[in-house]
Amino acid sequence: MVSSDVELGFPRGTRDERELFLRWLRFLRGAVIRKVEGLSDEQARWTPDGALICLVGIVNHLTHVEWRWIDGGMLGQETSRSDAEFAPGRELTVELALAAYRERAAATDATVMATPLDQPVPVGTRSRLALGPAPPGQRDRSPRWPRRRHP
Repeated sequence: MVSSDVELGFPRGTRDERELFLRWLRFLRGAVIRKVEGLSDEQARWTPDGALICLVGIVNHLTHVEWRWIDGGMLGQETSRSDAEFAPGRELTVELALAAYRERAAATDATVMATPLDQPVPVGTRSRLALGPAPPGQRDRSPRWPRRRHP
């Protein structure tokens, strides 16, 4: 049975840019969680012929992606990337991976809501991974990606 948009929490429009962003992010996070929740650790580690990332690896990777974008890209903190996040060890269970994903989601949501949209975000070595290099002569960017001008 296919769930309705209402049952899935399909995002509704709003003029608040941050809230709209977070509604979509929550919806997409929910899709990931619905795919993994209730699976055994063995099921969540299965890959077809070992060619793809297992589901627990995807959840772990997405947790790290949010950390890099928010803590690194928006807050300018030092972040890193490792191929190990795609293939976590057996100590990372489905339960622990989902708990970390939810914890990261709460931290992301709080940072997004607390950050003014016109506050410059430093573009330097620490945030380059998330935002890319600054255009020539530009040192900072707004949290809005990309920044649009309305007539």
